[in-house]
Amino acid sequence: MGELISKLPKFHSPLAYKILTLVAFVFVINLPFGYWREKCRKFSVSWFLAIHIPVPFIYLARNTLAVPFYWIPILIPPFWGGQKIGAMFRSGRNRKE
Repeated sequence: MGELISKLPKFHSPLAYKILTLVAFVFVINLPFGYWREKCRKFSVSWFLAIHIPVPFIYLARNTLAVPFYWIPILIPPFWGGQKIGAMFRSGRNRKE
């Protein structure tokens, strides 16, 4: 058991924990907005708002956790993924037929 634990990746920096927390936060906060975005007409005001309302919350979380700005590109995939999976919940593509 000790050998298995020693082979796990080690995060020596508290920054790594902050980044993982921020990535999870970005993903989770975008789920309801992706759900909302799916019912909106593309490029409408509500569609635009569904994409951009989470941004200030992500900015506040990044500043609260003191994550440097050059880590922002790491937040793009969870942002996109949260939007897409939230949209999948509304459209029903996650149901088995």
